[in-house]
Amino acid sequence: MGFFRRISLRTKLFAAAGLDLVLILIVGIFAVNQMASMDGRAMIVTERILPSSDAVDDVWLILNQYRIHQMKYAIYVSDADKARIAGDLHTQEAAMATLFVQYEKLIASDAERALFARFAQQWQAFVITTHDQYLPSVRRTNTGTVQPAFSRLDDDYEHLRTTARALTIQNQTQTAEQLAFVRRAYADAQTVIVALTLTALVLSSLIAFSLARRVAYRLKRLTDAAGAVEQGDLGRTVPVAAEDELGRLATMFNRMTHSLQRQRQLLENRNAELERTLARERELQVSLRASEQAEQQALRAQLAAESASQAKSMFVATMSHELRTPLNAILGYAQILHLEAHARGQSALLPELERIRAAGKHLLGLITNVLDFSRVEQGKLQVEPTMIVIADLVQQVHDVVEHGVTARNRFLVACPPTLGTIISDDGKIRQILFNLLSNAAKFTSGGTVHLRVQRDFETVAFVVSDNGIGMTFDQLERLFIPFNQADSSTARRYGGTGLGLALSRELARLLGGEIDVISAPGRGSTFTLTLPVVCPHAADVAEAHVAGV
Repeated sequence: MGFFRRISLRTKLFAAAGLDLVLILIVGIFAVNQMASMDGRAMIVTERILPSSDAVDDVWLILNQYRIHQMKYAIYVSDADKARIAGDLHTQEAAMATLFVQYEKLIASDAERALFARFAQQWQAFVITTHDQYLPSVRRTNTGTVQPAFSRLDDDYEHLRTTARALTIQNQTQTAEQLAFVRRAYADAQTVIVALTLTALVLSSLIAFSLARRVAYRLKRLTDAAGAVEQGDLGRTVPVAAEDELGRLATMFNRMTHSLQRQRQLLENRNAELERTLARERELQVSLRASEQAEQQALRAQLAAESASQAKSMFVATMSHELRTPLNAILGYAQILHLEAHARGQSALLPELERIRAAGKHLLGLITNVLDFSRVEQGKLQVEPTMIVIADLVQQVHDVVEHGVTARNRFLVACPPTLGTIISDDGKIRQILFNLLSNAAKFTSGGTVHLRVQRDFETVAFVVSDNGIGMTFDQLERLFIPFNQADSSTARRYGGTGLGLALSRELARLLGGEIDVISAPGRGSTFTLTLPVVCPHAADVAEAHVAGV
């Protein structure tokens, strides 16, 4: 702005003409960029999206042909026919593998990559099921009947069709987005070019009119100010619009009145500063009184909250303990009835008795969690450190949870036998791992639950991962809050009190460790339990077994 005020009127006229040229140049550059952008999007459609759509069509073709060959394998009873059809199945699998390699190079978005990865995983599972279960089953029966062996593949086949359909929709959506982008780019280019052209015309007119008007206006202001000074108004000034001839004249005029204005301004500034100082003092006094009152209220609220929390914890601990006694009796009677019904051959009663016993065990686990959590809150839960062989601990956990995890998922364990020993509370570590593995199995269906154990000099890490439903950022924020599920829909669908993870984190911290979680919707979750090699409460045990550690 200061530079503009120093230039002459003639220079300003030349600058106006230059501005028109610049706007025209901007229009040209913008048009070229928009055309390049539209061309780039068109190339994406031609080189990536359309070939990927063709690849999805080939996927559908191979999938349908593979299904037809499965049906033929069940219908034909000749060994020669079956061998030929098995060869055709391998040919289709090889074609699908080649198509996967080609399609992966054409993926244009993270969403498409996730769908492709899911389809590839489902296809691999489908092929494994075909060769490991379906073909041997058909060869054993060899009746030429499609059912029931063929129908067992329906769920896997429908999953593949659903994912393939999603890939088709994804490709169609990407094509529509690219075409919409090209249309928007064309419309934007048209709008901007018209707008810049009109802007150039309007600015040229406004600059010419403004320059002529400002010269006359500035002369009139100088004349009016000189008349006011003549009448005794020594505080009258003239704004200096530019540092040309008229601007220098206005500057000299203003210097004549500046001295009186400065004195008056100093007095006004001192009065204003005094008023602000007094106002700040009043505000500080009011704020101090309010702070004292708020501090007293906060102290009273804290005391009341601590008292209520202690009463709640005592009540929960007492009720949990009292509930366990009759529940253990119920479980005992259910076990006796189960054994008696089994001995008498009353097999019809066994499922109902098993449901009673399973429900009782589940309720006992919930009550135990509540009791342990209340003990943690009261600081009464004791740590019993012992020397633990890591590989043995992991094997025990595997033996206990294997049936529950493998009911719907694969269960993989990676624990080298050379990890050695740690000093900690094995019962609490098992309780934490049971909770993490149970959650992983509960929120995963048809996937993989993986337990890996790693160790360095000072810590050992138990990593529980799954490829289940995953969690959002908001759900992760509430994950370790006691009695709180990730969301209400999760509680309705999967059940649970929302206490297991909160208790697990408290137990981990009691052992000197921590639980961390990484998760994303649709991509599963990874929980990492990190514990010190020597528990903080195990100083005596560590000294006694330091050679073993």
